[in-house]
Amino acid sequence: ERLNRLWYISTWTLQIASFPNHNAWKTVDGWLLPRKLEEADDVGLSVAGAAWGDVSIDTTFELRANPHHVSAAGVAFRAQDVKNSYLAEIALDGTFRLIRRQNGKDAVISEKRLATPLTDGAQYRLQIDARGPVLTTRLDGKTVDGWKQAEHGKAKYSVMDGTIHGETAEGSPNSFLASEKEYGDFELEFEVKVHDQLNSGVQIRSRGKTKEDAKEGNGLGIFHGPQVEIEASPGQAGYIYGESTQYGWLSPEPKDEKHSHDHFKNGEWNQYRIVAKGARIQTWINGHEVADLTHEEIYKTHPKGHIGLQVHGIGAGQGPFNVAWRKIRIREL
Repeated sequence: ERLNRLWYISTWTLQIASFPNHNAWKTVDGWLLPRKLEEADDVGLSVAGAAWGDVSIDTTFELRANPHHVSAAGVAFRAQDVKNSYLAEIALDGTFRLIRRQNGKDAVISEKRLATPLTDGAQYRLQIDARGPVLTTRLDGKTVDGWKQAEHGKAKYSVMDGTIHGETAEGSPNSFLASEKEYGDFELEFEVKVHDQLNSGVQIRSRGKTKEDAKEGNGLGIFHGPQVEIEASPGQAGYIYGESTQYGWLSPEPKDEKHSHDHFKNGEWNQYRIVAKGARIQTWINGHEVADLTHEEIYKTHPKGHIGLQVHGIGAGQGPFNVAWRKIRIREL
């Protein structure tokens, strides 16, 4: 049967039940399909347990063209009932929408059009990762909501099994995958693993340079601001650097050439925690406190901004090197 209405899968109860129109669904060769759509409104199917907060959803779908409607499919998550949930919706014409449904009324949080429409009858993989206030949706491994690549850098970013992978591009300057949302005071946690020969970092409160930021217009768009260092041990991982600013190292410790630590575990996943509140920035690696910095000058110019995942630039004939992030959680303070 052709999908000629929106369909939703919500994560709310463990059994296939709950919504009154759950019998509007059928399975064919392992695929879930709506039936009798001419007699129903949007049809829903409930497939989760107790109230879900942070959640990852991974599903495959296909859409069929309809002469009367733009075919679309979607997933509802953090659903309290049919009138209260979040919805990630993708249409055959390539339109993606992130929707907040409250008391039966829909408000579009984000809407964008993919570069090309979806193909009639083709199969697509849709992934949703909801971590605190950060909602990221990916179609066939490409991020369609939550993050976007900053200007200038040419490193390759991809998503697989909930992990963001960054791979160097020979001759490219520094590259950044930036959060679409800006953050001021927050707590950020993530796990990271990086090639021993690659320097990396996570930008906080950062932005692309405007004409006001760039002297005589040089460097427009370059991502700049405080950066929490990621590098192999022994080294300066966890300290704070002023990426593309006038300051260089913001943390005083790395200015001593003899200073280093080994809290970062080479070749393994490392847990970072960053707390930014006012002019004070604190960092921990694998439970060890690394930086406790108060820097009024950088706070004056960068009180809020984007989170950015850096793949450092490399020269000709080097690499490829890679860095990966997972379990990213952001809590606004």
